[in-house]
Amino acid sequence: MNAHGTFEGLERLSRDAINGLAPQEAPASLIRTLDRQGWCVMRDAAESLQGFKQFVSSLNVPIAEKYGDLPRSGAADVFRTTPYPPEEDLLFHNEASHTPQVPRYLFFYCHHAAETGGSTPISDGVRALELLDPTIADALRRHGLTYRRRFIDGLDVAWQDYFDTDDPAEVERHCQQNGLVSSWTNGGVLQVDYSTLAIGCLPDGRQSMFHQIALHHPTFLADEIRGYFSTYDPQGCTPRNVLLGGGTPLSDEWAREIVNAQNRAGQYFPWKRGDVLALDNRICAHGRMRFSGSREHYVIMSNLEAVEDVWSANS
Repeated sequence: MNAHGTFEGLERLSRDAINGLAPQEAPASLIRTLDRQGWCVMRDAAESLQGFKQFVSSLNVPIAEKYGDLPRSGAADVFRTTPYPPEEDLLFHNEASHTPQVPRYLFFYCHHAAETGGSTPISDGVRALELLDPTIADALRRHGLTYRRRFIDGLDVAWQDYFDTDDPAEVERHCQQNGLVSSWTNGGVLQVDYSTLAIGCLPDGRQSMFHQIALHHPTFLADEIRGYFSTYDPQGCTPRNVLLGGGTPLSDEWAREIVNAQNRAGQYFPWKRGDVLALDNRICAHGRMRFSGSREHYVIMSNLEAVEDVWSANS
C-alpha cells in the first residue's frame, strides 16, 4: 500500500453472484439477501433517476432526507456520491460511522458508468474482523474510536452546510445533544470530537468492523498533502483524524493493518448503466476505485438512526 492508500488483493464478483437476484423479485427477498450476505447487485433495476427512486420506494424502507456529508442531486431524498478526485481511490468506509446517527441500508444507482475503473468495492466487515490481528481487534472492541474533525475552509465541507445552520450556538447545542465535543480555535475553526464503537454486534451474534479509519487517519494521505498540513499548522493537524477511544493515538501500522484486512475481505464488480447495489451498512464497507471518463452515480440511504438502535435492529 502506498502513502495515500489503494485497494490491493480484491476479488472480482462472479457473474452468477451479480445476477443472483432479479429486480422484479419481492422486496422481502432483497432484504433477506442483505441480512444474509450484506450486499446485493441488481442488473437493469432502473432506467432513470426517477426509476431508481421508485425502485427503492418499493422496498418500504424509511428514507433519509438530510445528510451533510454528501451533495444533493436536485431530487428529494437522493444524493450524489462522494465528490473525490477520479485519479484517487476512495478507501473503504461504513457510511456515517463517524457520526451519532447512521443509515442501516444504502442503495447506489449507476446512471452513467465510467469509461474505465470506477467500481464500488465492498468489504465484508465480519470477515475482515476475522482476518485482523487479535491484539488490534481487542483494542478496537475495548476502546472504540474517537473521530476528530476540523472544519477548515476549502479543505472540507463548510460547518454551515454540514450542520445546516449559520449559528455557532446552534452547532454547540446540536453537539451537546448528540454526544459530540465541540470547540473553536482562535482562528474560528470548528473542531468536533466524537467517540463511538469500532466493532458492532449483529442481532445474530456475529461481530463486524464499523468505521471510517481509512478516510480519517493521516497515514493514508499522500506525502505532499501531509506536508501541506504541516505548513498550514505547525502541529501538523489535519482536517480529519481518528484516535482510539480516550484520545490514545492509533498508530500508522495498526491503521494500515486494519485497512489491509478490509482489502483481503473485499470484492468488486464493474458497473453497468441501470445497476443498483444495495448494502447493509453494518456489514459492508464500501469505497470507489479510481476511474477515467465521466461517471454519474447516485445514492439513497435509509433513515438515519442512533448507532445503538441500528445495531440492535432486527429484520
